[in-house]
Amino acid sequence: MSYTNIVLIVLIEIVQLYTVLQERSVADLFTINLQSREPIYEQVYNNVVRLISLGVLQPKQQLPPVRQLATQLSVNPNTVSKAYKALEQDGIIYSVVGKGSFVAPQLNAVSGLDGFYDKVWDEYGDI
Repeated sequence: MSYTNIVLIVLIEIVQLYTVLQERSVADLFTINLQSREPIYEQVYNNVVRLISLGVLQPKQQLPPVRQLATQLSVNPNTVSKAYKALEQDGIIYSVVGKGSFVAPQLNAVSGLDGFYDKVWDEYGDI
């Protein structure tokens, strides 16, 4: 698959996400596959990274609260908390006691998110 095809796939996803955002909250954009071998907390982690890389989540934007996201995804709050802690350890988000979790201010749509593009390449590389 060429670089152009990957860019087109990412652009299509951005348009789809933008359309959904017009009617829903950011939490509605998270997808969890309970049949996947990938642990759920990693899926939550990867969803946050994906939304940041696509520009849906902006620097300093607040993430959905742990309990709200856990309820919406029908997972244990500890699972979402584990994902948020991993994101914070990696410098992708930061937390403010009593306020919530936020996208790190130094991040933009491409910095620190190379793993997302590797996954896109791996997933769609055979097209």
